Amino acid sequence: MMPGTSMAVTSSERGAIYAAAIGGGRTPEPVRAQIFVRDHTCGSVPLHPGVPCSDTPIPVYVQRLVRKLLGTRVQFSDHPPNPSGSGDPTVIVFGDLRVTGHRATLGMELLCGPLRGNGRTLVLTRRAGQWQVTGSTGPEWIS
Repeated sequence: MMPGTSMAVTSSERGAIYAAAIGGGRTPEPVRAQIFVRDHTCGSVPLHPGVPCSDTPIPVYVQRLVRKLLGTRVQFSDHPPNPSGSGDPTVIVFGDLRVTGHRATLGMELLCGPLRGNGRTLVLTRRAGQWQVTGSTGPEWIS
C-alpha cells in the first residue's frame, strides 16, 4: 500500500481521480495546453511551496490511464520544467490521496510561473461512477 492511499483504491480508480483533478470536469476531456505532472507524489502538498516531501512513485499504469483519459498533452516527468514565464506549461504535483467510500481528498499543487501557483487539498466525489471535484478543504496557498 502506498503512503496516504487507502487500501481500497485500485490503479484504475486512482487514474480516474487524477484525471478528474487535472480536468476538473465530470467527463474527462482532452487537455488543450501542455501540462507536466511530476511522476512522484509529495506528501507535504499543499502546505506551501518549497517544503521538503517524501516521494512515492505514481505507477506507470496510472500515468498511462491519465494520458488515455486526457490526451497526450499531459506528460509525466521525474523533473518537470520549472515554469519561468507566461506561456510555459503548467506543472502539477500531487500529494496524498485518501479515499473513503464515494469521497476522496487529494493534495495538489499547480505551478504556472516563477512566483505564481497554488496548492490545496481537493475534495472529489464519485457520482454515477465518475469522479468529480466538488470542493477543497484545509490549508491553501497562493502566490
